[in-house]
Amino acid sequence: MATDWRVCCWKRSRASAYEKYVCNHVLKPLGITTPHPIYSSPEMVELMALPYDVAGAGGEPRPAPQVHTDVYPAGNAYLTAEDMARFLGAHVNGGVFQERRIVSAASVSQMHEPRFGGNYAFGFRVKKTARGRTLIRHVGRMPGMSSMMMGDVEAHVGVYYMANASDVPFEIADAAIALLRTSPAAFASKPTVAGLPRRHRAAVRRFNTHTHYSLRAISS
Repeated sequence: MATDWRVCCWKRSRASAYEKYVCNHVLKPLGITTPHPIYSSPEMVELMALPYDVAGAGGEPRPAPQVHTDVYPAGNAYLTAEDMARFLGAHVNGGVFQERRIVSAASVSQMHEPRFGGNYAFGFRVKKTARGRTLIRHVGRMPGMSSMMMGDVEAHVGVYYMANASDVPFEIADAAIALLRTSPAAFASKPTVAGLPRRHRAAVRRFNTHTHYSLRAISS
């Protein structure tokens, strides 16, 4: 996440620490309430999943080292999947999340533009489809931890998921984006993606991804 916002915030952040600026001007406006997103508190550590390596299909999981990275522009942020979904929401809505401007539309557009003739922009790999869609993707990977963030900028939909395992399958993101495109209005009014209210559990549908995984979607 640090790479994505650093370029846009650099000039204004000289007067204060970069981490403090991100917390006050990006995370808080997004409605993120995780108390210590840069350096985790002892209470947060008690709730964290332990990292594991998985040796192929059916393999036994093995404990992996716990690693903290603080080499800029890379780094760590201790956030929930819901927190990261909010961050992605601003990216697929032109810098706006829940009617609040987080960063300018011009900055977001620049952040999604590949550089130096490749497919990597500011923190995102970018794919331009034959139908004119812009897909942004960022994969997080540490020993025993991994995550996937993918968004369709034109469709204003995205998906984020994480696992305490060495790798996450891309097929889940591809299938989720395809599913969200079919009925974006049904999801647009949902402010978060975390949790499943008990009253909605009977309205869950299952979708085959043609891989070893399946998706479940909640009807609105």
